[in-house]
Parts: sequence; C-alpha cells; structure tokens
Amino acid sequence: NERLQKENYKDYGNYLINDLTKINFKNKKIIELACGTAPMHFFLKEKLGIKIDCSDYSDEIVKRLIEDHNINAVTSNLADLKEIQDKTYDYVIVGGGFYEDEDPYFYKNVFKSLKRILKEDGKAIVIMNRYLNILNLSMYLKSIYFCKLNPKSWGFLRKIFKKKPLNKVFALYLYSVKFINKELNNLGFCENETTYVGLKDGLREFLNFYLNFNNIKKEDRLIKIIKKLNLKKSFCTSVIISVKKN
Repeated sequence: NERLQKENYKDYGNYLINDLTKINFKNKKIIELACGTAPMHFFLKEKLGIKIDCSDYSDEIVKRLIEDHNINAVTSNLADLKEIQDKTYDYVIVGGGFYEDEDPYFYKNVFKSLKRILKEDGKAIVIMNRYLNILNLSMYLKSIYFCKLNPKSWGFLRKIFKKKPLNKVFALYLYSVKFINKELNNLGFCENETTYVGLKDGLREFLNFYLNFNNIKKEDRLIKIIKKLNLKKSFCTSVIISVKKN
C-alpha cells in the first residue's frame, strides 16, 4: 500500500501492532472506519495475519474493497453508522473523517456513534491526521483546508510566502489535541492515551513550505534538537488518541 510508505502511516500501523499484541486480538472484532483505501486493514493483515472489517461512506470504495480484496466492508456515514449494530466491535479505528464536515460539531455525532458500536470496555483509536499546531497552520495557506475562517483572509500571508492565490476550499477543522481529548471524555470515553507521530514528515513539510528547503541536511540532528526542546508536538503531522468506552 503506497500510503504506508509515508512515515506517519507506518507509525499508525506500528502503534496498532504494539497495542493489539497486548490483548488477545485474534478473538476480537475490529473495524477501520472512514477507511478509504483501507491502509490499516492491509497492514494488520500482512503483519499479524488478521482480517478486520472496513467501512466508508463511498459506495464505490466499499464495492472495490469487497470485489477486489474480499474484505468484509459496509457503506456507512460516520455521523450515525446506522448500518452497524450496537455493541458489535471490541476495537474501532477511525483515521480522521470526524473533522471533515461543514458542521464544526460533526465530531460529536461521530464519537457518539463510536461509543454505540463498541462493546462494553471496547477501545477506540482516534487518528487525527491534522491537528492544531505550528506545522498544520500551513494547511490554511495551501488553499485546500480552512478552519472556521474565510480562507481569503489568508491572502496577504500567501503573498508573503510567495504562494499562488486561493482557488478552492474544502471544509476541514483543525482542533487542538487537548480539546478532542476533553470532548471524548465528555461523550463517555476514558483512559486517554496520546501519541504523536510523523515527526520526520512534519519537519520536511515545515521547512519546504516556509523556507523552500527541499534537501534537508543533518535531518537527524534537527530531530534530536526538536525532541530535546520538547517541540515534537509542534512539528508532528498527526496524533493517535486511544480511549476506552466508559
């Protein structure tokens, strides 16, 4: 899977392997929600020899997963997951999706749905591919994402960084990790565990966008400095939040 060549996707997969080996995963029901190309399904199948279920809102994607890869997949909207029965799964993975909607409170419905389909003491792995930090502010300027603000208001910043004018907009909200953890607790989850991933990818992206550095020398030394100064949270591309149903 091409997506797993990126550092952050490898980090996702390795995190899941470490987490799943702590439990008797072969007897657990697991699903990857908002799965897209189902990277975690293929990763876990290759590394652990297990097949997990998948769900996506796209009929076309689900059809391809079923017909081409014999995956147990279902078309379902994250907002309600109505095609999935209550207390079906022991372990749910959601890779984004909950912040990609015009409604800034869409995530509330998603988290309620996660809780509903989880068994008692079930576990949810919530992956934020983008969260509010220094690195991801660049996403505002790239013309693909915005966060509660009119993207045209960033025009002067685009001129400063010599970027092309905005031409299209998609709805994506960048929330802080602290905020999402708090909301998960408010909606009935507990035992939060937060892991930041994608530091190398984030550093490269930051230097390329803001300073036009494409070939970074002494990358490992820079990473050591970032870690020593406790700035990892500011440069990682993504974060994994693990929670249990309360």
